[in-house]
Amino acid sequence: MQSLARGLQVLCAFNREQPRCTLSEIAAQTGLSRAVARRSLLTLRHLGYVAAQGRHFFLTP
Repeated sequence: MQSLARGLQVLCAFNREQPRCTLSEIAAQTGLSRAVARRSLLTLRHLGYVAAQGRHFFLTP
């Protein structure tokens, strides 16, 4: 359950004002450590919910 909650926190960090975020921005917005935020982002990327370009992550359509 905790992993799901963390993943949802990460997804909710993206918004219209900030559609692209760095790992540091996600960690700061969610209160998660950089390591936990990174693992969540990589899992979401593997599942196709998030993509990356350079240092920025963004939601996929």
